[in-house]
Formats: sequence, structure tokens, C-alpha cells
Amino acid sequence: DILPTGGAEIDITVIFADVRGSTALGEKLSPGEFAALINRFYRVAMDSLLPQKAHVGKVGTGEVNNFTALGDTVNTGARLQSHTKAGQIVVSEGVFSAVADRFTGVPAETIEVRGRGEGYGVRVITPFG
Repeated sequence: DILPTGGAEIDITVIFADVRGSTALGEKLSPGEFAALINRFYRVAMDSLLPQKAHVGKVGTGEVNNFTALGDTVNTGARLQSHTKAGQIVVSEGVFSAVADRFTGVPAETIEVRGRGEGYGVRVITPFG
């Protein structure tokens, strides 16, 4: 109830993650253990990201509404996730500039992002490779 229907434009960070193997883990762990593991993953992942501009708020009417984020930042994040392979973190140049001192030597790349007329600058970080 903090945000009115229609929402507000605020700075956010968007992460789309395919936590590979999570279905099998979810079958083996209790719900509490699984939630703790996933929360740990997101805590570590979010430590390296910066807020970007998006529109956040309640969407819907009456009894059916949801809290969501909308905008180019969200769409681009989803597109970047689709380019990510196992063990990779694909980030925009804007996000990378905030963490570049932690990941030296990561070359700039340009990828084709659906819905954009030109290539999109990214960095592919492989922290465990």
C-alpha cells in the first residue's frame, strides 16, 4: 500500500537469474533451507549491481493486482539473461563500470538484443571459470 496504483519512477536494480540445478535442489532441501540458499545467492549477486531507472508500482485493479517493475531496464535485463551461459554473469556496460575494479581484464563485447536497432555493450564475467 506504500505505492499508489500507477506507481512511481524510481531507481532500481534488476537481476534475472537462471539458478541452474535449483529444481533438483528444491526437491532435496526443505522449503526453509531452499529459501535460505536462494536468498544467499541473491544477496551475493546484488552486492555487485547498481540501480537503474524503471517504473515500479502496483498493476491491476480491485482484488487482482501485483507489485511489478516496468520499463527498458527490466526488458533489457531479461534479454541479457537469455544470452547467459552456465557460470556466466552478463552485465551492461553501465553496471560493469561500478564493479570494474573487482573484475579486471574482462573485455567489452557487443551483442544483438531483440527489440534494439543496434548492438548492446556488455561484459561477460565468469567468476568461477
